[in-house]
Amino acid sequence: MINQGGRQIGAVGLFTIPANAKLTRFDTSGVIPDQAAQPALDFSQAGVMQGFVEGSNVNPILEMTRLIELQRAFESAATMIQSNERSLGDAIQTLGGAK
Repeated sequence: MINQGGRQIGAVGLFTIPANAKLTRFDTSGVIPDQAAQPALDFSQAGVMQGFVEGSNVNPILEMTRLIELQRAFESAATMIQSNERSLGDAIQTLGGAK
């Protein structure tokens, strides 16, 4: 239950989803299972604790490193393509100007 100022203002529903259910993304942070979720009745295995914050499922430093590597690889490929285009243009200009 969610209480504020001594009054109950809401409740949190806790459900279990079958392990073999396929999940489909919904909006920005939700999922929809292809099988019906069941209300959790046994709170010895599942629950909600006050004061805890859910951790991230990604390592931000690792992801930033990967992003930098990807950006450098892209820049390298773009530079190589530009160099190839210049070489091709120079070849066309040199070979085409003999008329």
